[in-house]
Amino acid sequence: MSPLPKRPWSEVSMDFCGPFPSGSYLMVVVDDYLRYPVVEILSKLTAKAVIPKLDNVFALFGIPDVVKTDNGPPFNGSLFKEFAKHLGFQHRKITPLWPQANGEAEVSVFFYLSLTTLQFRKALVVISKLSVYWLR
Repeated sequence: MSPLPKRPWSEVSMDFCGPFPSGSYLMVVVDDYLRYPVVEILSKLTAKAVIPKLDNVFALFGIPDVVKTDNGPPFNGSLFKEFAKHLGFQHRKITPLWPQANGEAEVSVFFYLSLTTLQFRKALVVISKLSVYWLR
């Protein structure tokens, strides 16, 4: 078991969920300290699509020290490496074929995948309301 980070938003884990019937994906970013998920909707799983969404998340919550991801295509190219260097966070890739290493994000993704298509829209409304409430 990994030790708990020293403060909120110092370490985050991220993963993707989907595709859904609409063709969209969810990018799930989870604070490893608070277990607070932040969800963004994506139409593509490319670094060019992920970076602006991740930049928006960091603008709201701050830039973490460490971002843990799997070895997915959006994270393997030079574009994401430059993004990490520019913002000053360490990009830690988890062990391939070992999802437990990115457990926080995997649990959140499992939760979102377990929703049916009809519940998906309702869940997004609830999540957005919770996010607004939490930010007050």
